[in-house]
Amino acid sequence: MATLEGSITDFPQFGRGTLNVHQGRGVVPFLKGLGVSAVSLATNHLLDAGTNIAPTRRILGEAGIQTFGGGDSIGEASRACVMTESAEEIFLLGFGWETIGCQKAGSRRAGVNPMRVRHVIASIERERALRPDARVVVLFHWGYELENLPHPMQVDLARRAVDAGASAVIGSHPHCVLGAEKYRGAPILYGLGNWFVAEGDHFGWELHYPPISRRQLMFQMDLETAEHKVHWFVSDPRTHRVVFKKTEALMESTDLAELSPFRDRSVEEYEPHFREHRRKRKGLPVYRKADAPVENWLKDRWVGLRGAILLAGIRLGLKGGPR
Repeated sequence: MATLEGSITDFPQFGRGTLNVHQGRGVVPFLKGLGVSAVSLATNHLLDAGTNIAPTRRILGEAGIQTFGGGDSIGEASRACVMTESAEEIFLLGFGWETIGCQKAGSRRAGVNPMRVRHVIASIERERALRPDARVVVLFHWGYELENLPHPMQVDLARRAVDAGASAVIGSHPHCVLGAEKYRGAPILYGLGNWFVAEGDHFGWELHYPPISRRQLMFQMDLETAEHKVHWFVSDPRTHRVVFKKTEALMESTDLAELSPFRDRSVEEYEPHFREHRRKRKGLPVYRKADAPVENWLKDRWVGLRGAILLAGIRLGLKGGPR
């Protein structure tokens, strides 16, 4: 499974002054060649090329690739994808953080499955009640871009998801590898890296990433042996190739351990470390707890206002675009 950044369309309807992301149909044989059989659509770029995402789901479905985390309504977006592997059922749920631009689906509005704590927990508990013996794997699209550490809120929500019955939690969006841990035996990976978002010209923007975006991580969960492995890759911005480097057991990786200062710490104990060592500081608040609706709402409003000001600056030529 993977996360698909943006919809598949032949006729994108781009806005102006922003980095709009979509895929052509050529992404389908690419995904099939990698063995991908399900993708999460819960991303901040899902509606970049227009609000009609039915073609995306149809094109992928015709190729035998299931979708989850996004749809033409909240009912579709919140519906679990069911896979069978080694005679076991796996329920896949995808959620997108509205703070980073993931647009929530409505009763008759296309969008993503929202990453709201009570909705997340209720969704996991619902699937667990339907199939007590199945595995529930949760994908979150969350965090600030190029942030090297998960917010305390992300650690809190990931652990709450496991408490509710999730068998694994996997994060995406920051475009760099974040740390990982095991909580109550369940693997949690906070960010898998940048993968196939190559540098260079993207729809009129000259896009460049810092060195921390060149390491990529793939997670493997063996259902028969209960082994958890990570496979490290490195991308070359000149050739756009992603090259395999090494395989390690999840909790034996020294590279991941260095990125995981939250291990064996409560969320409260981890918060001071995050505040001191986080990478993204300029006017961006720290999200401390998953279930703090008023506090998080106020921070969301500020992040939204800050983003609108930056976008206005780009449109007026006062600020450069993506670099």
